[in-house]
Amino acid sequence: MLGDALFDFKLALSFLTRLPVRLGRRVEPQALAGSAPWFPLVGALIGLAGAAVYTLALRLGLTSFIAATLCLGAL
Repeated sequence: MLGDALFDFKLALSFLTRLPVRLGRRVEPQALAGSAPWFPLVGALIGLAGAAVYTLALRLGLTSFIAATLCLGAL
């Protein structure tokens, strides 16, 4: 059960990002449908990463344009 949930999360992460994720088993065509409930969480994590880059850039004293450019580059 937990192994299936972790596989679905990693599949969603692999599908929605460019991160190289080891899935550990063969992916069947219908497996992506099982990972769809994880899409909002993966999207939130991606958004938090972008927000963290933007906030850090602003705190370092960079202009908002440069901070936004770095944020988009991180996303």
